[in-house]
Amino acid sequence: MRDQDAVTTVMMSDKGRVIVPASIRRGIGMSEGGKVVVRVTERGTVELVPFEVAVAEMRSMVRSRLSASPAPAGAEPSAEGEGEGVGNG
Repeated sequence: MRDQDAVTTVMMSDKGRVIVPASIRRGIGMSEGGKVVVRVTERGTVELVPFEVAVAEMRSMVRSRLSASPAPAGAEPSAEGEGEGVGNG
């Protein structure tokens, strides 16, 4: 079993703290002092996602939505591939 697929039971402290086992932290690239995004899923479960991974996911989602959305009526077509977010004049 890979560390990413590991299932373990941990205790929550009276202050709401949970210790993520070292093998799992290593498996997902977490390090001491690193930022983690805490997500509550539709199923009511909690996910801990390394900050860098969450940011990359958000960027990808935004790019996908921007490329899928139609241009507003009367807008000039953009010159795709000629600099990200930079106008031509």
